[in-house]
Parts: sequence; structure tokens; C-alpha cells
Amino acid sequence: MQNEDLTFYSFDGNKENLMEFFDNYEIENIFIPPDSAVRNLKKRPDRVCRYCGLGANQTTFKKEAHIIPHLMGNRYMVSDFECDSCNELFSKYENHLTDFLGITRTIFGTDAKKGTPNYRSRNAGLSAKALNLPSDHKAIVISDNNGENFEIDDDSGRTEISYQKNKYIPLFVYKSFLKIALGLIKPDDVINYKYAFEHLIHSQSDVQLGKVATINEYSYTRNCKVHCYLFRKRRKDDLRPTHIFQIYYENLLYQFFIPLNLEDLNLYDGKEFTIKWCPPLLLWPPKEGENCRSRARDLSGLEKIDEEGLISMEFLPGTMKTLSSYDPITKVFIDASDFDMQKIVKILLVPQNPDMDFKEIFKDGLPPGY
Repeated sequence: MQNEDLTFYSFDGNKENLMEFFDNYEIENIFIPPDSAVRNLKKRPDRVCRYCGLGANQTTFKKEAHIIPHLMGNRYMVSDFECDSCNELFSKYENHLTDFLGITRTIFGTDAKKGTPNYRSRNAGLSAKALNLPSDHKAIVISDNNGENFEIDDDSGRTEISYQKNKYIPLFVYKSFLKIALGLIKPDDVINYKYAFEHLIHSQSDVQLGKVATINEYSYTRNCKVHCYLFRKRRKDDLRPTHIFQIYYENLLYQFFIPLNLEDLNLYDGKEFTIKWCPPLLLWPPKEGENCRSRARDLSGLEKIDEEGLISMEFLPGTMKTLSSYDPITKVFIDASDFDMQKIVKILLVPQNPDMDFKEIFKDGLPPGY
């Protein structure tokens, strides 16, 4: 499908779902973080906080406030409508979003405040970090520190990496996503979401907010820079939420409706309503057979939870039987036909590059930090 100058694609089998969704919703806005600093922000004395409603004579606006968290790779999309007190509160929520995302930020090399972040699982069984290889090559090394996290199946060509995420509070994760959405609605819509803003910043409303704190999560094989879509329903009298919000991050998509719009309050009086979600909108045509997985995530919980993270990777079945092994210590290639996959304790992820010569890269031994 096309929208002005953009052409969207989706996975096989989604055509009917797409058509049904766009019968009821239209794209109101697309948000792509800029590549350079924003220059047209209001002067600090003229600012009013969108979230708590206080002006510069009642609070301060000294901190740089990111609409989409910097931890997700957004450096320059900042606002002039988030005060320092709300910024501090949202930073607390975002700590839980970090733990919710787990190793994803490291695996995909997200450019956060201090570059690609290191990762260590809750029990320290798994760790990951970025490496600078010789010849300006970048890589990510994943370490199985207790020998229990890698499952490599040569027959199916599948590698699974399991680990224990650091504990997080689900509702704080939901509030992190809701804060982004409320930061991207039009100024004219802010008044209609006054209850959503109140529930976002006041803990007394957490139980009530938890009743709508469900998001849909989609995962697929290719990744992209963080960006967002805001959809508005076409007909005001439809029994469906006014806005649907999507945020794309690396190989993940999170989608939910923005709750508590004043024009939607009839949705909360006991009537049943269904939401037909928008399938992933891709900026590239998917490969043959490429698809995605989806699941609903209940983020209503107010207590820290344990959760297992899982990363899956695929390679050509039988690859391990045809490998040669290079020892960077002795600098010798050896036959690896009898290689024991269960002894793998580190995995090095490098960008696809047919010109990459590993013998040259490791000629001086293992890179620092490996």
C-alpha cells in the first residue's frame, strides 16, 4: 500500500487485515527521529509541561527531554514540553523498560547515550558487549558464562540463546510506552487525554490504568531504526479507540491503543468492543517465506517479575559439519568436522561482509575485551 511518498509492505497473509484496519483508521502522523539537533524549541521561560500542566514559573526545564527514550536509539527528537520533575519520573519508568528489552539493545548495537550498552543477565549467566575489531570492523560478543544458555542444533540450523532478564515492573514498562504516545499526539488532542496524563504520573491510578495495560508485540528477523506511527479512527461515532499507536524498535513492534480519550469514555462502561490491529508496516518487501510472530503482553502488574529472554538465530542446516576452525592463539586452521557444539561458550556477531577476512582480523590474536 502507499501513503503519499511512502510505499508500505507487510508479511504474507496480511492483506485482508490491512484493508480492514485502514477501513477504520488512517495514518495521522509518522515520526522518525532526526539525524541532527532540533533548533526550534521554545525558550525555557515560555515552556509548559504537557504531562503535569505546570509552567516555567512553577517548575524547571533544565534537562534535555527525549520524546522517544535515548535508550532506544533516539538522540535528537527532544521536546520543549516536559519538565524536570516529570523527566525524572519517566527515567524511573525507563529503567524498567531497559530491563524489559533485555539483551536486544546490545545484540542490535543500539546507539544509546554511551554507545552500544553492555548487557549482563540477572544471574550473570549471559553477558554481551560491543567490540571494535581491527580494520574498523564492529562486532558483538555474547558469552555463555555458565555453559547453560546456548542451544545449537546443526540439523535444524537453529541457535537459541536463553537467559534470565533483570526483574522489572510491567506497569512501568507500559507507562514508558504510554508516555511516548502522549508525547506525540497533536497539541489539540492533549485536553482530550487529560485522564491518561493523570494516570501516567499519579501512582494512585495504577490499578485503574492496569485494566488497559496490554500491548501487542511483534517480532521478525530484520531490524530498523526506531520510528512510530499514530493512527486515528475515521469515524467519530465508531465504538473503537480514537488512536492506535505503533513503535518500531530494531526487530520488534509494540502496538496499543491510547486509553482514556474523553471521546472514548463510552468504551469503559461495560460495552464489549474489539480492535483489529494493524499488521507490521514494513519499508522493505519481505523475503519469500519471511514472517513474524505476535503475542499479547499483559503489563498490568505492579510487582517486579522474573522473565526468561530468548534470542533465536538461523543458519544453514549442516553448517557445523563443513567448518574449518581457526585458532587465533596458534594462528592455525584445523579441520572442525568433529567439533563439539556443546563446548561453544562465546558467539561473535559481525555484519554481513563478504570481504571480511577473519584470518587477517585475528592475526595478532584475540581482540581486546574478547
